[in-house]
Amino acid sequence: MTWFLFLGLIRDRSRSLFPLIVASIGVLLTVFVYSFIQGELYGIITSNADFHTGHVKVITRAYAGQIEQAPNDLALLEIDELQKNLARQFPEIQWTPRTHFGGLLDIPDEQGETRAQGPAAGMAVDLLNPSSGEIDRLDVRGGLIRGHLPQGPFEILVSDEFARDLEIDTGNQATLISSGMYGGMAMQNFEVVGTVHFGVQAMDRGGLIADISGIQATLNMEDGTGELLGYFKDGRYEQERVNAVVQKFEKLYGSTEGECAPTILKLTDQNDLDSMLAYVDVVSGIMVFIFVLVMSVVLWNAGLMGTLRRYGEYGVRLAIG
Repeated sequence: MTWFLFLGLIRDRSRSLFPLIVASIGVLLTVFVYSFIQGELYGIITSNADFHTGHVKVITRAYAGQIEQAPNDLALLEIDELQKNLARQFPEIQWTPRTHFGGLLDIPDEQGETRAQGPAAGMAVDLLNPSSGEIDRLDVRGGLIRGHLPQGPFEILVSDEFARDLEIDTGNQATLISSGMYGGMAMQNFEVVGTVHFGVQAMDRGGLIADISGIQATLNMEDGTGELLGYFKDGRYEQERVNAVVQKFEKLYGSTEGECAPTILKLTDQNDLDSMLAYVDVVSGIMVFIFVLVMSVVLWNAGLMGTLRRYGEYGVRLAIG
């Protein structure tokens, strides 16, 4: 009997082939759209974490109140000791210092006179320490256009677009004119050892990367950094794990008083990512629901049409959808 019924279904295409095709297309579209949205969401999280937010970020409480300005006068101090403590207390996280700074990049001619100038937005990272993972995290090696990676504290990489605008070649000297941690003017000569494409429009227009040890000496920030970023060693961002890290950090450091006391921020606490990720989740849920609903209605109507034996009712069925 079972085999007889199976043969009946196979021979009647309206009951076998058509529902199979509709279900396959519906499932394909649903999985594709959901996977596409989740992929875009993962790209947003990864890009923000790598270039700006980290999975978690430790800064001072005063810095947190003006984080959009990246005020280095409110930076963390004694970071070597703090980084060692955090590495011991949170072994699943890799901690790395990072400092954002701005200034004027001055390019001299052969006589030492100013040949070109341009405003620069810089990022100081731990380039000389391979275990920091910053070169791979920022894809500096993959984005290198000319030259080589910095091998000393006073060697920098400049965005390729910025270098072409100022007619900078590898091996040229450049003077960074900026503001030090304590408000005074800071000037330091650097050697441009390469140009790089960041893939981020704002940084490609006037960005540069330097090793953090050279910027610490330039900005009078010895043993200091603007931000201390934390990344899970397995590379995966999960909200539950982040919440557990934040709760543990608050228990350890929450009782410390003063504006210079360390505080911690999650990825979703920055760049308005919390509301954006929540919006994407809602949109993806609605789209999946719509695809499933449409597919269900189509299959239901196909089933109704397949059970009709009084062909005069086809017109009524088609009219009502």
